[in-house]
Amino acid sequence: MGFDVWSGGKSEEQYVKKCKESKKYTTGTWYVLESENVLVSSLIVYESQFRIPENFCGIGSVATAILHRNKGHSSHLINGVCENLKRSGYSGVYLHSDIDPEFYKRLGFNPVSTEGTNCMVRLFGSVRVPESEIPSYF
Repeated sequence: MGFDVWSGGKSEEQYVKKCKESKKYTTGTWYVLESENVLVSSLIVYESQFRIPENFCGIGSVATAILHRNKGHSSHLINGVCENLKRSGYSGVYLHSDIDPEFYKRLGFNPVSTEGTNCMVRLFGSVRVPESEIPSYF
């Protein structure tokens, strides 16, 4: 997933090899969404790194297969993962928006700052955004 956006000119084989060897990708937990036994969307959840505050997580590498885009799959996956994290006791989740932030705003995410960062947060319950550094890009 994401080859069309993140391949950097590499072949699909080179891209997959790079992903499998990535230390960053092996430190998170991958979530996938299948529809009719076809993988349609994926994302990764990070904890305790990238300056993510305690009791928060970060979502990265949100991707949907080209043929399955604009059908609500990423929204469904993000909402499901957020509900799972909330039930697990987390206070919220961060992400860095590489697309129009309005997509994530519709899912309950808000910018963490007006300083031009693309970092957004979705809070669970009546918690506040921690007064800490903005998490680095993940």
